[in-house]
Amino acid sequence: MVHFVDGLQNVVFLAEVEKTSDPWQKSKLFGEKISALSKQYARLSREKKAELAKRAEVELKAGLEVLSNKKKRVVELLKTLTAPIDCKQPTPTSSFFVF
Repeated sequence: MVHFVDGLQNVVFLAEVEKTSDPWQKSKLFGEKISALSKQYARLSREKKAELAKRAEVELKAGLEVLSNKKKRVVELLKTLTAPIDCKQPTPTSSFFVF
């Protein structure tokens, strides 16, 4: 995946996609690029593939850590929003009910 992501983030390729307004032409550009990247990947050495796999593992672990931290933050916010409010219930004698 790292090889494909790097290839699809190529500045020249992205500029070509951006200047294309026709969705079918954009689809064709992506198809051609993915095909070329697949062929490039097939020609890579085992060492280069292992290097890419290691990089993918590092990036995956970093991404999972970020997601875990964000999940913890969301859970904290939800707990804060759904926590019972500590306030006294009005009683018939309180000023709230006096007219």
